[in-house]
Amino acid sequence: AQYYAAGLGYFERGVEVGTTTHLSYTVTANGAPYANKVVHLLLGKQYSNSSAKVSVNGQAYTGAEKVIDFTTSATGQVDFDVVNTNVSVDADPYQAANTLNDKTGKHLFAQLALVGEKGNQDVIDIIDLVYYKNQAATPPTTYNVRLADWSASNSFDGTHVWGDSGVGSWFPANTGYFAHYVAAGSTFNLKYSVKTAAGVAAPNGTVVTLSLGSAWSGSNAKFTVNGVAVSGKASWNCCGGQLDQATTTAIVNGGYITVPVTALDPAEDATPNPGSATANPDSLNPLFMQVKTHVEGNALTNQDWVNLVVTQKPAAPTISSTSGTSGKKGQAIDIVGTNLADAMGVSVSLFTAATAKTAAVTTPVTILGVSADGTRLTVLSPNVSQKGYFKVTTSAATATGTTAFSASTAATSKPSLTFPASLVKEVGSTLTLTGTNLGSASTVKIGTVAAAFTVVDASTIRVTIPVGVVSGSAINVTNAGGTVTSTKLIFQAPVITTATSSGVVGSTVTVVGKNIKATAIVFGGNKTAKPVINDGSNLTFVVPAGATTGAIKITTGGGDIFTSSFTVVPPAPTVASFTPASGKKGTAVVTVKGTNLLGATVTVGSVAVTLSAGATATSFKFVIPANAVTGAIRVTTAGGTASSATNLTVTN
Repeated sequence: AQYYAAGLGYFERGVEVGTTTHLSYTVTANGAPYANKVVHLLLGKQYSNSSAKVSVNGQAYTGAEKVIDFTTSATGQVDFDVVNTNVSVDADPYQAANTLNDKTGKHLFAQLALVGEKGNQDVIDIIDLVYYKNQAATPPTTYNVRLADWSASNSFDGTHVWGDSGVGSWFPANTGYFAHYVAAGSTFNLKYSVKTAAGVAAPNGTVVTLSLGSAWSGSNAKFTVNGVAVSGKASWNCCGGQLDQATTTAIVNGGYITVPVTALDPAEDATPNPGSATANPDSLNPLFMQVKTHVEGNALTNQDWVNLVVTQKPAAPTISSTSGTSGKKGQAIDIVGTNLADAMGVSVSLFTAATAKTAAVTTPVTILGVSADGTRLTVLSPNVSQKGYFKVTTSAATATGTTAFSASTAATSKPSLTFPASLVKEVGSTLTLTGTNLGSASTVKIGTVAAAFTVVDASTIRVTIPVGVVSGSAINVTNAGGTVTSTKLIFQAPVITTATSSGVVGSTVTVVGKNIKATAIVFGGNKTAKPVINDGSNLTFVVPAGATTGAIKITTGGGDIFTSSFTVVPPAPTVASFTPASGKKGTAVVTVKGTNLLGATVTVGSVAVTLSAGATATSFKFVIPANAVTGAIRVTTAGGTASSATNLTVTN
């Protein structure tokens, strides 16, 4: 009643996806057949958000309400078929009792209503055809659809660009997200591998649908994909839902799909070239098209989504200098200039022009790194004996250096490090190393653990502290010429997990944690201790004589750390003797001798006594109290309790 006018009927009927359903309405007016009159079928009511793919009389529901006119028969009857084209993967599992309302499912349905000239005020029945999988449907296969030639190495990897949640809050789980730069007006192939979750290639003939330019993504570039045009305009349905601008299909062959793509936007409309294939496009307000994939008739895929960002042609490169005029094989060399980084790719060669006696020589040169601003290329001197000029080729043009460079086949020198002091660096943090020929490094290790690194320039690399590194490790950098080891060390900050909280002099203290290999241990009272076990995770030592209660300071290569306050427990007291053996209450003075007696409380039997002035650790005196009775002398300190071997006899 809160949704429909009084007297309306509302029904749901469960049907299988991919089937045809015949519907028949009988229309009356004031009890008589509504004969030979025009009525209107509302296919996909706007407010219903119907999502099934259906058609009636060849007219398809496309996300907006479709109005289809019928003329009633002489008996007031209207008949028509509803054809569904969804596949099993779109639908919920088969329901044996199709009268159940599955509120937790996808609720894939098409809503239909037949109205007359008064519209919704007419008395009508509304029906939802709810689509479920076939009872005997083959379980779908889960496919992984991954970009075959674009990755984080040549595209912007946006997987974790939106905070700690990564793409999880935007895209389905296990989705990779990449932005790849393409030149305005260029033609290229979009290639994906299609494999099962077990890594088996999809059978030849498997159909993959590519959704182009999802409207909610803000896609606004013009492309043709497989000959299907995308206008660059967002498409929205009536109720705020989003639609893909277009789709196209590709057939798996040999485990891959390949579709031709052409960027149609003119250069003046395109995004400025960022100068790096891995630059974050978000700040560029880019012109782009988004592509996502789906394997028809199968489970939701683990897949890569890609934004194809259309860029303007970059400025032509220039070369102004090199870091050296000669280099041994594998030596790092910097080429300095402008516009050297190019999102569409960079190639470098050493070129020697032809002479009357020799042919021209072009030797490819390996690129180690490109600065973000495009002013520096770091390369490896090639393994040839050749004198020539460096050439840098981008999608814009080719630049040739003006300073000759001589390459040789002699082995390069090993790197050197400028590392003046040991540092504390946590796992995952970065460390910039400088020296000579560091750009030629093949491996970097901290201790025995390999560390990832990037080349900044010929003499600088940026290292990421790896998981598993041992605090206090040296850095080893290796290139073709050998290995250099730092004299200074990399430490991690010490962390205490547990520590003994109290003990007597001579007892063992155990501290457990990380990176706690000690170089010094100091107790309260400025008393030092030497480690017994000292492996970085476990530290033991003995409480020294003279130690006082307080935090223990532990010094490591990664800095100082303190335990919680440690209580030094004094040794237990002893009572060796007392004199006299008997005495009169209220007048006799008793002298007690023993050890560790300082600060003691004393009783005779159960009666407390007051010690006389001058008590020491080895003796004290007291007057027998007036209310005392015969009993042992009992001494209590922080270290424990001791009693005399015999009783003190108390007389009147």
